[in-house]
Amino acid sequence: MGWKRMFSRKKLPPFPHDFWLEEMEQARGDAEALIVPQQYEGKLKYLFFPGCQLGASDPRYPQAVYQLLCQVEPATAMWLSCCGAPSYWVGEIEQYRAVQNALHQQWEQLGKPTLVLACMSCKKIIDYVLPDVQPVTVYEILAAADDLSLPIYEGMPELALADPCMARDETAVRKAVCTLLERMRVPYHILHEDMHTLPCCGFGGNIEGPNLAAAQAAAKAHISSEPRPYLAYCVNCRDVFAGAGKESLHILDLVTGLNGLERPTPHLSLRRDNRRLAKALALGKEKEECLGIKLVMDDEVAQMMDDSLISADHVRRLIARAEQSGMKFIDEAGINIAHLPLCGVTIWAEYRPLGERTYQLLSVYFHRMERVEGPPADGERVSGE
Repeated sequence: MGWKRMFSRKKLPPFPHDFWLEEMEQARGDAEALIVPQQYEGKLKYLFFPGCQLGASDPRYPQAVYQLLCQVEPATAMWLSCCGAPSYWVGEIEQYRAVQNALHQQWEQLGKPTLVLACMSCKKIIDYVLPDVQPVTVYEILAAADDLSLPIYEGMPELALADPCMARDETAVRKAVCTLLERMRVPYHILHEDMHTLPCCGFGGNIEGPNLAAAQAAAKAHISSEPRPYLAYCVNCRDVFAGAGKESLHILDLVTGLNGLERPTPHLSLRRDNRRLAKALALGKEKEECLGIKLVMDDEVAQMMDDSLISADHVRRLIARAEQSGMKFIDEAGINIAHLPLCGVTIWAEYRPLGERTYQLLSVYFHRMERVEGPPADGERVSGE
């Protein structure tokens, strides 16, 4: 694999690929949770593995789907983590294998229950690397549950069913999705009958970082010729289509009743916070644990962060470092300007304090440079003067 050779020879710049590796580690770290129903003491039948992006898109998804699965089969646990796809896409094969080995070990320790997935990328990877696991999708489980009560949608406009590229040849999964739509009386049109040549939405392979224009072009090409709203069963596809201006639903929106066609795409820079909230909701809490620093920003600044692959966690680290060390500029308007070295680049942010550990983020950007630290130059104003 070309990416593997380039990564091993250190020919790939660490930025922006490290952003996706950090995403994976955060999904496997402070957002990771294993929920096993306390009232069930026998052998588990299902282990629901939502993947790293379902809760990042809407933190209510994992718990809502888990509750549905428990109606079908009470002997169901849920594990919030990541399958390792970002490390595979970047070519970091050793890390990828370690993630897969950890997944396999957890599955064995739980008694080898049926692994239930919501993400087709997870399924493709696990089918290939861990063939003995033999996962199924949540769509197949729900479609086969004849006694499960589902919402009925009368008079809904016809939707275009947009299969994800990772569902190529997964005819059983498409059939299950269609069964669910028919049971809910949702009119739909299959966008691509041939499942051998399903197009990509532009998300896969971490392409957004090294070539944002190519990712955006792929999304525009996908939606340009179809007037109907889209229905996806990949949450990445749904968010990409919505971000490109297409009215879009995820099949789980219909099954759970959580969202309508108007839901905007969640900002990439804030998706780690959504994962933390997904964990909190799954554990029965009303909100996520305190992150230490609260950020206030408008959509324009959040979009700057998305385009530059700068996360809210990066900005929190930057502000914490500046406030603790005093290494920052303060202009005449009281705006703080500080920086944070990261992955061969330096992130800069302009912000102002609003209250106790609360800051308004005014601007954020990066340069492909590393600032050499040293004493302030003549005339340079720093915090504490």
